[in-house]
Amino acid sequence: MKKIAVMVISFLLFIPFASINGNNVALTNSTNGNILYVGGSGENNYTTIQEAINAANNGYTIYVYPGNYNESIVINKSISLIGLEEKGRPIIHGNENVTTVFIEGNNCTLKNFIIMEGEVGLKIMNSHHVNIENTSIIGCSGAGVWLWNSLYASLRNSEIKEGKNVGISIRNSSY
Repeated sequence: MKKIAVMVISFLLFIPFASINGNNVALTNSTNGNILYVGGSGENNYTTIQEAINAANNGYTIYVYPGNYNESIVINKSISLIGLEEKGRPIIHGNENVTTVFIEGNNCTLKNFIIMEGEVGLKIMNSHHVNIENTSIIGCSGAGVWLWNSLYASLRNSEIKEGKNVGISIRNSSY
């Protein structure tokens, strides 16, 4: 039991996160254009989270407006995916037969989301320096979080609940 407690506490390391001030007008980057949006309207806006991830390059930030996004996503590059909380966190609603959010990129941030269902809610595999903050993982049929072959992952101010099997599965990883 002590080993599990030590692993969970170690997993909750403090790592600074990019912050937003809640004012959408301030969410522009006039110098390099490395910001995309999901669920809004206008330039650099996408309908699905995966479309925005596919269009992004390393170093981009993707802001997601509140709403229901019925998709499973793969983050395979160094990006920040941040939910805008003005009227509630965005919900990524997966299919219980697959992983809802699969991170296989390094230097990634996932902040302010609700991840629902999926066989695995959040899979982090073969990745380094992944930061998860203010995210709820709800109702997964397998594992809430699956951390494999990864280094320096952080899960802060988040919860895993109503799962049917394992909360967090950690293998061959350092945190």
